[in-house]
Amino acid sequence: MITIMIFAYKKNAYHKCYIAMCYFLNCIFLPLNFYTCGGIDSGMILYYLVSIFLCVPCLKGKSRIITFVISLIMLEGTMIVSMIFPDAANSITRQQSYNDMIITFIITSCCLFAFSSAIINSYEKERNKRELLLKQLEIISKRDALTGLYNRRVLFEFLENNVAKNKQLYHIAMFDIDNFKLINDTYGHVFGDKVLSEISSEISCVVLHDKDEIAARYGGEEFVYLIKDESASNAYERIEQIRKNIATHHWEEHKNLNITISGGFISCKKYDDIMQMLSEADKLLYVAKGNGKNQIANDFSNKQKTYLQTI
Repeated sequence: MITIMIFAYKKNAYHKCYIAMCYFLNCIFLPLNFYTCGGIDSGMILYYLVSIFLCVPCLKGKSRIITFVISLIMLEGTMIVSMIFPDAANSITRQQSYNDMIITFIITSCCLFAFSSAIINSYEKERNKRELLLKQLEIISKRDALTGLYNRRVLFEFLENNVAKNKQLYHIAMFDIDNFKLINDTYGHVFGDKVLSEISSEISCVVLHDKDEIAARYGGEEFVYLIKDESASNAYERIEQIRKNIATHHWEEHKNLNITISGGFISCKKYDDIMQMLSEADKLLYVAKGNGKNQIANDFSNKQKTYLQTI
């Protein structure tokens, strides 16, 4: 056994050596011990059960079945031979038989418990891995890879399932990064990706996920935030805070760079369907752009309403 273990370690042939160990144990070692330790009157039958069980955990496919069948035939054969030729096995006293059974029961119970625990633990690890993988796949299917915000599909599902049914409680803010193409052209797309990521983080920090709010990446450098608040002015102040946080954000790579956003803000209760809501928020975003950028246009300012009528 020690020789097989050393060979397995040096040659990195664990699977083949495990098969060899099973054959050695079940076809040579245990049959010999069966005859020398009292045969059917001893506790060797319990050792047989443990040795048969060894064929299961680390073997797969045909090798598992072949090893099991050969081991079963060999071990069963030793018992049949001892039945036909009773004198083939050494005789032991009744007391020796009892003692052997007690010791054997303890050893085999511990072995079976250890094997079963290992199998259950392995199953639980695999199950946890699958659950984690499913969660990761769910996140991937719902989240934008770069920003971590929800994607358009989740945004529209949320609009249909939540916002459309509770229009009086929801408001929509649509953001756009000012001069983003110029940022990409001047500082490179790697820095542009960082801008998208950090601005997304600023938005995400304000989102109240436990109150049925979400933020999503709507397109290239556009974001949508669905705010749940009975007060339009309170909701608008939260959006203004996002704009201010981004306008004062410190960029380590370019310390003198000032990046801003423009946005459009609407209260959903004023509109009939979700496409109209998004369209109005988008129009107001362009109002903010036209008025000088770095601001949030809304649907309750008379000045902005007048501007909207002219475009």
